[in-house]
Formats: sequence, structure tokens, C-alpha cells
Amino acid sequence: MLTDPGHIATNVAATSAKPCYKLEVCWDGANWTDETANTVLGFSCRGQIIDPFEGLASMGDAPIGKADIVVDNYDGRFSQGKAGSQAATYGIYGIGVRLSAGYYYGATAEYVRVFTGRIMDVTESERGATAKLTCHDLGSIPMQQKYSTMIYEGTQINGWIATLATLADVAATDLEQALTVVPYAYLDDDFALDEIKRAAQSEGGVAFFDASGTLRFWNAAHWANATSVATLSVDDYGELEPRRAYSDIYNVIAVEYQPRAAGQVDKVHSLDRAIMVRPGGSKELKLKLSSPLASFSEYELSACSSGGADMSANVSVVPTSPDTAASWTATFSNSHTRHAAYITRFDVYGEPVQGRPAETHELDQSGSDTPRRKDIRGNWYIQTETQAKLIASVLGQRFKTLRVALRLSGLPANPLLEVGDVVTVQGTRTGINQTAIITSRELRGGKSFKMNLELSDFTSFYPYSGYLVVGTSAIGTSGGRLFA
Repeated sequence: MLTDPGHIATNVAATSAKPCYKLEVCWDGANWTDETANTVLGFSCRGQIIDPFEGLASMGDAPIGKADIVVDNYDGRFSQGKAGSQAATYGIYGIGVRLSAGYYYGATAEYVRVFTGRIMDVTESERGATAKLTCHDLGSIPMQQKYSTMIYEGTQINGWIATLATLADVAATDLEQALTVVPYAYLDDDFALDEIKRAAQSEGGVAFFDASGTLRFWNAAHWANATSVATLSVDDYGELEPRRAYSDIYNVIAVEYQPRAAGQVDKVHSLDRAIMVRPGGSKELKLKLSSPLASFSEYELSACSSGGADMSANVSVVPTSPDTAASWTATFSNSHTRHAAYITRFDVYGEPVQGRPAETHELDQSGSDTPRRKDIRGNWYIQTETQAKLIASVLGQRFKTLRVALRLSGLPANPLLEVGDVVTVQGTRTGINQTAIITSRELRGGKSFKMNLELSDFTSFYPYSGYLVVGTSAIGTSGGRLFA
């Protein structure tokens, strides 16, 4: 839950509360311009940590956050076709946008950030003199770019996510200490955001961009010892719709893992055709290695002229070793001024990272009941039995009992509540009275300021209470239990 800058929590429940909004656009890529004078006519923004179509089983693999913001465009400020406009000067696609919302306290506007992202599209209206900004959160940056890296050995998941964030120019991160170490990690023309999520899921964690634009990583123990930060009762919402999540019941959890290790020095690349390099010229090639390398040993090169004379000494390679784990973007240069060089051999040797046959750890809690199996497969970051056991234990606890999925609509918007907060939900006719995790938050602003929430039952989310929390709990805490 966000820190209240003043009186937002009080004003949420006040019948006389007057909402206020603030829109900022980073037109030049460096400075934020307050666009509030171009009245925000209405907006909706949504953040979530599960896929709404797959339920709790998809924890950590939600779509990126989105926002639609309708603004006054009478002067054509947001129209790229309008000569001299901000959009014409700087463009509109990919421009940074920040939206804050809150309530007036007297004549003072009190805000908190509710969305940070980039403009992906604009729908303009000629007669209506409005523009609708379609925006995605900052996950859209790493999502649209592919990256390659060297091998990282024995790295903790939070360290690997930090590496990917740096690679993708993600400025702000808030990463919890990971519970596991992945033996080998690398990218090979992969989307950074996909890999960040996959890495988080390899230890039962969650990774997402929050409303402030910060990349967050929560490990599997994130909600251990969590308590309710607010109570939402019949007087607070327009409607409560509980649903028993029968589809999220599994009593057998099977997690596939594939052990990996560095093998003996072996050949990982050889030419399938000769390469011709002109006299005094150079040629760049991206060479795909047959296996990612834990370490590079050497290369062997042979070159000759068209007449068969040895020209190996005239050919150089830059860089002198592979620049990523699984490929080598090499520039071959020919120093001879009169003869073309034909490279007939370029063999690359090193210690390849090899995967043994995949194994499966199975947690069977079916007893005398009919088994219903949940398989976790295809996550290459799951390389050890320890990781597999952790995931099976976490998911086994979450999925072994029937949980209630809740949807609350028509609440007066409380922008202090965040995705991931634990709250208490109470109903009368439905008999609901339980703690739940906010898995999705949708805010809608205009003349009124409303909020819709989707939540997952927090009851028995962990088998015990009173866990020791790294960085918080004192050693020797009475009754403390190590999360494992």
C-alpha cells in the first residue's frame, strides 16, 4: 500500500470528495511537461499480476499494464499531422507518459502515481477535438527488443533479473532477494521481458512493472507474514461477485527440470562453405554456435588465395572470441593488398553447456482423491531439483484447496491500494469474510473516480505463519520459521 501524501485515505470515503488528476508527458525524452491544463476528460488504467483468463495458475505471467487517457485536443497538441504541435515536433509513438490521481484537500490537490508508461497509439477526433492516448506500461520497452548475452554461472534470480533490466535500459528496479540460484543463464535473441518473467517463475516468484514504472521482483515468500491493509465491506463497493475457482484445484504438481553442466572442450562451430574476403577488405558474419559456451578455448583458421597459396597469416578476426554465449559476430579482415583470401576453415572450440535428460519432481497430495495434475514444463531456468521442489511446494499449497476468486466493482477509487496488497473483503448475502490478494486493479477517472478489483483468496496461501524474513526478522525470533 502506498504512503498517503496527506488526506487521500480520508477523502476516499467522503461523499463530498472531489477527484484530481495530473498528466505528464516526456516529449523530448528528458523533461516531463505538465499537460494537466489540457484537461484529462477521462481515463482507465489497469495493472495485474495474473492472466485473467488463466487464473491463479498464471501468477507472474500477466499481460503488461495498459491505460487509455482521453484529453482535450482543441489546439491539436497531440496530433502529429498538426504543424508546429508537440506531437509533430517530437513524434507521439513511444513518448513517455505519467498519470497521477487523488483528491482535493480543500484547494490543494493530493496525488499518487497510478500509471507510468509510453504512448503506443493515438485516436484523434476532428469535430470532438479530443485525443485518446493508448498507453502501455514500461514493460513495452524490453518486450519489443531482443538481446543476447554471455553465460552467467551460479547467479541468483534477482541478480539475473537486474542484469536483464540493465540490458533493457530499465531505470528503476525493486528486486527482492531470490531464494534460489540458477546454474547457467544467458540470452540468445530473446525478449528481455519474457525472460524476466520466466526467471521469476523459476522459483515461484512474480515480476512486473508497477504504477510508478519500477520493475518489481517478488520471491515466493513475498506474502509470508502479510496482513490485511484495508477492509472493504458492503458500504464500500457497488458489487461483490465471488466465484469458486474450481479450475485452480490441483492435487498433483509435477515440475520438470533439466540439469546443465559444462562439458569437455569440443568443437561448437565449423564452416559449411568458404568465405571470400577481398584484398584489403573485411566481411562481418554472425556465426551460430552449436551449443552455448561456458568458456571459450580457441579457434583454428585456414585461408588461401584463388591459386591455393596459404594466406592464413593475412586474415585476422575481431573480436578474438565469441561476443555472446551462443553466437559470434565476427569481422574477418584480409591484410593482403592484391589477393583475395578464401577462408576454408574456421573451427571454434570451447566448453559447451550441456543439458542432461530432463527429470521431473512430483508432489502428490491426492491421497484417496482422483488425481488432478498440474505440469510445469518448458522453463529452462529450472535446472535443479531444489528449484523444482520449491515450485512444487509453493504451488501445491496454493492449489490443493478450493479458493474463492473475488471481483469488486464500483468502489470509490483508493489509489493507495496496489496490486499485491492483502485486504479483507466482507459481504452479507454471500457470506464472504476473508483476506485476499489484489491481483488486478482497474481505475476509471473522469467526473467521478471509481475502482474495480480482482482478488484471490489468501486463506492458507502458506502452510505456516510467523516466518523469519531476511532483512527484517531478528535471529532467534521466538516461533520463527525459515521459509523453504
